[in-house]
Order: sequence, then C-alpha cells, then structure tokens
Amino acid sequence: MGVYEARALKESAERTAVTGGRKVFVVALDSMTREAQNALLKIVEEPPKETHFFFVFGSEEVLLPTLRSRLEPLFITIRSSAEEKTSRSVLARSFVRSSVPARLKMVSALIKEVGDEDVGKGKLLDFFDALERELAPSVEKNAEALLELLTLKQYSRDRAPSFKLLLEHLALVLPVVK
Repeated sequence: MGVYEARALKESAERTAVTGGRKVFVVALDSMTREAQNALLKIVEEPPKETHFFFVFGSEEVLLPTLRSRLEPLFITIRSSAEEKTSRSVLARSFVRSSVPARLKMVSALIKEVGDEDVGKGKLLDFFDALERELAPSVEKNAEALLELLTLKQYSRDRAPSFKLLLEHLALVLPVVK
C-alpha cells in the first residue's frame, strides 16, 4: 500500500456512512510504505465514531513501531501443508550447509521458480523464516548470521525489494553451517 491508497482510505473513513451506521475497513496486504503508515497514524489513533479498521499482514514486522503501538494485534497462524513446510526446511538446511557457489545456484533456481508474483514474494519470506528456524537453535554460534538474516528480512518488506540481490547477499555472508 502506498501513500495515495492510505490517503484514500483515510478520506473514506472520514466520510459519514451512507446508512449512518458502522463503517468497517478490512485491509489485507503484504507491505505498506513508511509514508502510507505515517499518513494513517492520526486516523488509526482517533478513528471517527463507529469506524473500525482491520489490517491483515503476514507479519507485524511490516509495521513501523509508531503505527504498531496504535493497533491491537490478533495473531492467527495459518498452517502450511506438511509437504510445503518440509520442502522449505530442507531447502533452508541445504542452503546453510552449502558452499557459496552452490548457494548462488540455489538462489538462481529459487528466483526462477517463484517469479515476480505476490505468491512468489510470500514463498521467499517463508524461506527466510525457514532459514531463521535453521540457524536459531545455535544462537551464540550463529549470532552474526541471524543478525544478517533479520536485517535482510526488514529490507525484504521495503517498497520494492530485489529478492535476487538480498538472497545473493545472504549466500555470500552466511557462514557454512556443518
């Protein structure tokens, strides 16, 4: 969601409902620009009477702390099929244990597989989560790698991230885990 969509949402919320009753806005999205979040701060903090907002995100990490503090989170876990989860885990395990050239080949294959669709972006974000689960059990040993991964996850939620560049960066900087 960009700033123009956020302003349009704000304007719609400020208008009186046609029937004079409640207004409910359900906004489902993968990402929201910083500018859009800043545009929504006031309306979310003090919505017009009988106006309710529901924002549906894959992760609350998408939100700026200032907007997050004005919302009441409700966490719902959507379970992936066992096959999908296993596939991502196997790929993540293989990625962290592979050499840099092998990782770069994996990145090329992964980018070709997912394409530039929104579904592809979700799969890549799931892959980052699987990498985090793979590295997390040895936090002390993998602290720097986890920090790199968390930074990359933040960049991946920016306006127009280049997943190819982010994955290639990871391939180069993550230590090989035995």
